[in-house]
Amino acid sequence: MANIAQICENTAMSNITMWKARLGEKTIQLKDGPPLEDGAEYYDSHKHGHVLGCAYCDANVVVRQSPVALAGVGVKPPVTHFATRLGDSHDDCLWELREQTPYNRPVIDPNKGYRIHLNTLGWSDQFNRASRYPRNEKGQFLPLPDDLRDMERLVVNSVSDLTRFLSKGEYNRVNQSRVFFLDQDVPWDEFCIHSAKPERLLALHRRLQANPQETPVVMMEITPTRYHTSKDRIVKSTLVDLHERYSGRKQQISPAAKIANHADSFVTSAFTHSKEKDDTYFVLGRVEYGRVKGHSVIFHQMNISIDDHRQVVKANVHDIARAGFSAQNPPPPERTLFNWSRQP
Repeated sequence: MANIAQICENTAMSNITMWKARLGEKTIQLKDGPPLEDGAEYYDSHKHGHVLGCAYCDANVVVRQSPVALAGVGVKPPVTHFATRLGDSHDDCLWELREQTPYNRPVIDPNKGYRIHLNTLGWSDQFNRASRYPRNEKGQFLPLPDDLRDMERLVVNSVSDLTRFLSKGEYNRVNQSRVFFLDQDVPWDEFCIHSAKPERLLALHRRLQANPQETPVVMMEITPTRYHTSKDRIVKSTLVDLHERYSGRKQQISPAAKIANHADSFVTSAFTHSKEKDDTYFVLGRVEYGRVKGHSVIFHQMNISIDDHRQVVKANVHDIARAGFSAQNPPPPERTLFNWSRQP
């Protein structure tokens, strides 16, 4: 019988094929899928009916038994699966992020962080590169360290996938997560750089000062200092004072996004969506460090080249925190809403 894991990985969200669904608070699984999860039960048409809910959003799903096309070729014999009901859509859904490999899944420790893999294979040619996991001298992939094996695996395809996932909360786990890109394994607090955690930017600055040739991958908050048009080639963020002088000069960190792919109108217009004063964005990419001496200021530049529109999303860390708290808890008192220890 066809492997439903393959179907899940090769089917677009507009016509997603699923092996589990939701009925009220209960998880319903198909017998053709992976082993039964704790608290779940197998689907019974007489007991559960024919219309259920997606496991991760409000879309309705129905049971089908039909050949499923993979790359234009039907899978035989027919596979029983849940499919999106005609007219419904998976808005704000996490299925593709959390259910990539339903078969042979390792035992997951729910108290550990996530193992987040950045998949850029669908990005522009200017950015696109295949994942390169560490190999030994024989060219074989190195096994995962034991402490990573039981971390839940997520695969994200854009920075908006990341912010969408963060809005679901679970910050205790997120803050313990590790991000994998090419041959880099990055702890979450070195990857997610934003104004609510200023110590992270300062730590990144110290790291780049010590190793200026390093180009770590990060997701960094950018707050443009002025309105931008599609003709702009660099989007400078608010300067951050270092509160220490060098040769009598003040020192400031200067984060910026550089528009590198001028042929893509989605890229050139990424920062022109709104005219609000305090718009903020998250950009995903490699940081390039440089130091520029001005007359009275030394600028420590941290530039991220934007080659693909999936590197940019308009998002505010405080709005993400609000959404996350609402998803996981009753609204907390206003005085604790922006508790830095609970920010992603």
